[in-house]
Amino acid sequence: MSLHIERVRVADVLPLVDEYGNEFLNRDYSLDVNKAYVAELAASFKDGEPDEPIVVVRDGNVFRIKAGNSRVRAMKELGTEECWAIIDDEGTEQAINETVVRTNTKKKYEAVEESRFVQQLAMFGDDDYVGRVSGIDAERAASIRRARTTVGDKATQLSLDQLCAVDEFDGFPEQQRQIVDAKDDYSWKSILDRLRREKREIVEREAFESEAARLRITLVEDRPDNLSCYICNCEKPGDLIAKYNEASVRYEGIVGRLACAWNGVSVDFYGNQRHYE
Repeated sequence: MSLHIERVRVADVLPLVDEYGNEFLNRDYSLDVNKAYVAELAASFKDGEPDEPIVVVRDGNVFRIKAGNSRVRAMKELGTEECWAIIDDEGTEQAINETVVRTNTKKKYEAVEESRFVQQLAMFGDDDYVGRVSGIDAERAASIRRARTTVGDKATQLSLDQLCAVDEFDGFPEQQRQIVDAKDDYSWKSILDRLRREKREIVEREAFESEAARLRITLVEDRPDNLSCYICNCEKPGDLIAKYNEASVRYEGIVGRLACAWNGVSVDFYGNQRHYE
């Protein structure tokens, strides 16, 4: 690594961008919290310049910010013309990696900002790499990557927790839609227990229906009017055949009614008592 320090024109210091001109690792300065942060920085500067030099990467006639986006913005708001800068000859990818770690330890990003940066990192390496650089584990990074594929462009508006919740409901599009459409963290977290119960109900219903179809046991939604006796309850699909055979000893015309409750899905067996001649 080659480093040296020199005076640079603040007007020539710009954010990192990709090949399409999209900014990397830059806060959303339309947020009030970030406006306040920049104002605090500007007020702390002596002679319009921070005590700690910014770190930049040379890009032709300009410099791309490796560390110090907010400091640069504060200087531009103050009208500072020049500042000290550490010039780093490392490539853009390495600059991105170090910026994520360094800036996030100084001032925690807002949830959606942090999410965008981690998503950007995913373009440069696998899940182990993303986890190592951003401080999250590889499994969580993989979950975020899958959710990003699922929701597409909407991913940039979702926090990391929200993306992981989307991945948790893989295969359950209605529940995913409700998480993605939530207005804020409180909104989707407040419905999470309900969504998990809905998911569990769907999974358990499908398991009962599949096993009943295999065993040729009739399942219905409502208690049949023509069957007079409640026989027993079955809480696990694997117990269906044993419960059915047990009931068949004394009852006939047996059907199972799917019953949904807070503790899950089960099957209530009904039938008519056998009459022996």
